[in-house]
Amino acid sequence: MLRPLQELDLDALASQLGFQRLISLIHPDNVASQAVATRIGMRHERDLVFEGRPTSLFSCNIGV
Repeated sequence: MLRPLQELDLDALASQLGFQRLISLIHPDNVASQAVATRIGMRHERDLVFEGRPTSLFSCNIGV
């Protein structure tokens, strides 16, 4: 069973997988997902078009 997102140790996950950055691509109207991204420490980086759809890019550095 998956643990709630706020319980994940992102730094440990990053060191195991070798990632240094976590991103979320979220539809601009999806306020709930934007709130989750912000709650886990992500920040809104920019708006873009991804696969023809408006998208908000959220990101945070991990394992650094």
